[in-house]
Amino acid sequence: MARRARFQLFICEPIAMEIDGVLKKKFRWPAIRIKEALRKINGFTTSVELGERVQVVEQDDADNRILECAIAANASVTVSGDHHLREIGSFRDIRIVTVRTFLQAMR
Repeated sequence: MARRARFQLFICEPIAMEIDGVLKKKFRWPAIRIKEALRKINGFTTSVELGERVQVVEQDDADNRILECAIAANASVTVSGDHHLREIGSFRDIRIVTVRTFLQAMR
């Protein structure tokens, strides 16, 4: 849906690094496949530079990068299945919703 410009999807360097690490460690993708996946992701996302630092999620600091990306992007919604972020529900004016909830709203 982001590729078809139904909504704008944002990414930042720490999130790209997280994707790289998960594909490498969890899924054992080879480096060339990861590089191609990230190239494709960059083709339909808007990259933002993180500015403000936040410490909202104490249990998993990497989740704070998601919130920082949303702040930098001036996003209204963050879509995540992460239970730490879902427990927050919203941060400032940014709603945190599951993929299911997001897709239902897009219909």
